[in-house]
Amino acid sequence: MKGARLFDLFRRANPESAPAPPLDLEQVSTTVRRLQEEHEAACEERRRMIVGTVLLAHAQTQPELNDYLLALLDHFLEDDRDRALFGLAPREIPLVYVDPDEDMVSVPLVALLRGRVRWQKRPLPDSSGSG
Repeated sequence: MKGARLFDLFRRANPESAPAPPLDLEQVSTTVRRLQEEHEAACEERRRMIVGTVLLAHAQTQPELNDYLLALLDHFLEDDRDRALFGLAPREIPLVYVDPDEDMVSVPLVALLRGRVRWQKRPLPDSSGSG
């Protein structure tokens, strides 16, 4: 009742105001879904921050946990910028593909796709001693 009276007072004070346009339910539904997704993403980010904070706090007092976390980070972090944040050395990319038909060595495809190295082929070292 009180809200309705305030609306009537507003209309009387502003008679030239146009009536509200009809709601587009599809747009409202899309906006609600987007807001829900943003809220869930913010909650997930907060969870990650809390877990990270707790782990780092315990790692300061428990050397075994600190060593374990550093080993995990060393194993999973590939980006040199991320590795540097934890004092880890840049990751070396091994040459892993040997084509026996062409006597050539190529860099891994994953490293190429991530832009970490330029594609190159190099002849295998001559094992006969001549060269």
